[in-house]
Amino acid sequence: MQNTLLPWLKNTIGGYVEIDQASIIAWLQAHTGELSNALKAWFPVLMRQGGNIVSSIGNLLLLPLLLYYFLLDWQRWSCGIAKLVPRRFAGAYTRITGNLNEVLGEFLRGQLLVMLIMGLVYGLGLVLVGLDSGFAIGMLAGILVFVPYLGAFTGLLLATVAALLQFGSWNGILSVWAVFAVGQFLESFFITPKIVGDRIGLSPFWVIFSLMAFGQLMGFVGMLAGLPLAAVTLVLLREGVQKYFAGSFYRGR
Repeated sequence: MQNTLLPWLKNTIGGYVEIDQASIIAWLQAHTGELSNALKAWFPVLMRQGGNIVSSIGNLLLLPLLLYYFLLDWQRWSCGIAKLVPRRFAGAYTRITGNLNEVLGEFLRGQLLVMLIMGLVYGLGLVLVGLDSGFAIGMLAGILVFVPYLGAFTGLLLATVAALLQFGSWNGILSVWAVFAVGQFLESFFITPKIVGDRIGLSPFWVIFSLMAFGQLMGFVGMLAGLPLAAVTLVLLREGVQKYFAGSFYRGR
């Protein structure tokens, strides 16, 4: 610590905060026992929380894989369910599932376009602030945009480490943070609502509302599935409205 961490801190933030290495070393030596006891007390908690974090990251990485295999088997499952539907409802079932396939397909294509755009936004933004590995980090962040906040968080973490190693100053780090702050704002309030919303037939207002509502009701899973669920709800509502207009109650017969 005396030969590595303290000199690094002095070089990094020494221009903003005065660091007295001798005082810090003396304080650490005087409180070694207390620090050791605190570390022993907190170690189980840190290990448990670390395990929870690793488990959460694993689940985040597993979700796209599960979605991929679900889409591969969707046609087979749909055909299997269609055989169980009573024949008098077969036409309505085929029409509804066809509309669902179309809307969900448009959602996926829109999401892929958002991933590409955000990769370019992050990548070019990091290149403009002078980060050598900025474009690669930005494209990786764009790919991970499919999982809410994972792309921005991962990209921000990697870019911060890269900026720290390359620039070694707060100016470079703050520039990187500004790129991700602007990118996250654009993605949340303009790019995703406009591109995905137009493809699935929802206005930007309803896209943002759906993400917020499902996020509040179902947490992270709701944020991930909010737009697909909103698209499915839209298809079912359209079907219900068509039935209502074609029914005897509306026509007065």
